[in-house]
Amino acid sequence: MLQSLRFRTAAAYVLLIVAAFAALGLFLLQKVETDFRDNIERDLGAQALMVESLARPLMERGAGQQDFDRLAKELGADGDTRITIIGRDGTVLGDSQADPATTENHLSRPEVQEALRAGRGADDRRSATVGKALTYVALRVSNGDEVLGFVRVARPSAAVNASLSDITRSVLIAVVVTGLAAGVLGLLISGTVLGPLGRLTRAARAMAEGRLEERIAPRPSGEVGELADAFNQMGEDLQGLIAAASQERNRLQAALNSSSDAVIAVDAEGRIAFANVAAERLFMRSQEELVGNPFAWVMPSEKVLEGLRRSREDGRRSVLLVERPSQGLQVTAAPIIGGGEWASLVVINDLTEVRRTEQIRRDFIANVSHELRTPLASIKAVIETLEDGALQDPEAAREFLSRADEEVDRLVQMVEELLELSRLESGQVPLARKPVEMREVLQRAVDRLSTQAEKQGIRLTLDVRPDLSPVLGDAERLERAVINLIHNALKFTPAGGDVTVSAALTDGSVTVRVTDTGVGIAPEDLPRIFERFYKADRARAQGSGRSGTGLGLAVVKHTVEAHGGTVSVKSRHGEGSTFEISLPALPANG
Repeated sequence: MLQSLRFRTAAAYVLLIVAAFAALGLFLLQKVETDFRDNIERDLGAQALMVESLARPLMERGAGQQDFDRLAKELGADGDTRITIIGRDGTVLGDSQADPATTENHLSRPEVQEALRAGRGADDRRSATVGKALTYVALRVSNGDEVLGFVRVARPSAAVNASLSDITRSVLIAVVVTGLAAGVLGLLISGTVLGPLGRLTRAARAMAEGRLEERIAPRPSGEVGELADAFNQMGEDLQGLIAAASQERNRLQAALNSSSDAVIAVDAEGRIAFANVAAERLFMRSQEELVGNPFAWVMPSEKVLEGLRRSREDGRRSVLLVERPSQGLQVTAAPIIGGGEWASLVVINDLTEVRRTEQIRRDFIANVSHELRTPLASIKAVIETLEDGALQDPEAAREFLSRADEEVDRLVQMVEELLELSRLESGQVPLARKPVEMREVLQRAVDRLSTQAEKQGIRLTLDVRPDLSPVLGDAERLERAVINLIHNALKFTPAGGDVTVSAALTDGSVTVRVTDTGVGIAPEDLPRIFERFYKADRARAQGSGRSGTGLGLAVVKHTVEAHGGTVSVKSRHGEGSTFEISLPALPANG
């Protein structure tokens, strides 16, 4: 009996089925556990978002610990969810299940550290504070680049582990029952029929696992052979269809991801079914964070949501403009006919850069016109005065010609600086790439402007660290850039003030700072201070008698960038400014 072909075939069949179901059971266990814990973390994440929305106003206005503790205990009063509000230094400001005054600093908690790095963190461990195992989800509360604090939501893990144990027990029972049933059936259908069907089963399982090239060969005889022929034909047809569908899907996804506009597909329930790369950039969230969440979560605008609803119900496209504090968006919503689960398509155009570019273009044209009009008008006035008789007075003629000569020099300087900017932007500047001692460059620049500083009653000092490394670049152009910065500082520093030029080696870069105690720069002017012809306060500069062309800082910016460096400015209105140049330092061995 044990050595019979029927028994051995049936036994092999049973082992195959049990092994397959055991593997499937293990896969299902892992899948269920992963999905179960993901759902728990997603649910906790949604609660954390709610807590973050309530705690953010308190953090922004610097509320006291009692306010945070009251909020945490109110939110955690119903149910076994633990709510914790944490300051940016790790101090526990409020906790629904513990006294924050006796709770240790939470900055080192794994979920808080992960939230500090990535904005969101999660962990499973036993809590030393409440004495039981918890699942944690923490969110970072930020205002721009400033971290205000953290909110954390936790739930006991006991219920999760008990549910997973029940599922494990059910899967094991199912595997045992399936094995017994397979044994009975194997004895009934073993023999000559079992062999061909076993091959068919194995081929079907391989195809289900994605190996669409699997075929049944050699062909069995009889009715099983006809079934094998149908199976082989189905495999060929399915392989072709899936290949074509996959290719078409990849093309569509590549096309959507190549778009600079955010493209989002929304299902009938208002949830995001697809989001391209531009949408990830626009909303600063990954594909995994976007897909599955309500569209209202990323764009909570009543006007947009109403337009999306109308397009879905009326079958017409809607185009809306959405204004944000520093961003303009054009949102187009259109229904998808025959799109399956995709009900609507939303295309979002970010108009911010277009508007900024247009504004820069207008300002540039206006500034060029103004800068050219002033010296030309002055030259024309001189010529008219000379024609009206001043030419007969030698002393007056010399004065007017000197004035015209100054205005021509100003025009020549403006043209030269424009040409220099054009060459720098096009990358056609023939930079002399040689080792440059920045100490010498700074000394020459300070020496050249020391006389002007003395005339204005301003103290001009130089402070260079002795360990300053050389840089690779064009010494003449670097000196010109530093002179422009010093000249700019002198121009807006009143008599009795200070202008300090310093340099030091910082993290492999030579950092040059030009600091003044002048009038400073208004916050609204800082983002555009390095634009050509842009002047933070044209009337102030002209009133001081020290108006420039408005190109000096633009030349500085492009010169530094041509050397692979960066330039920045820090300033407070009425308290002076600090311009900083950072250039890559040459290694110590040259």
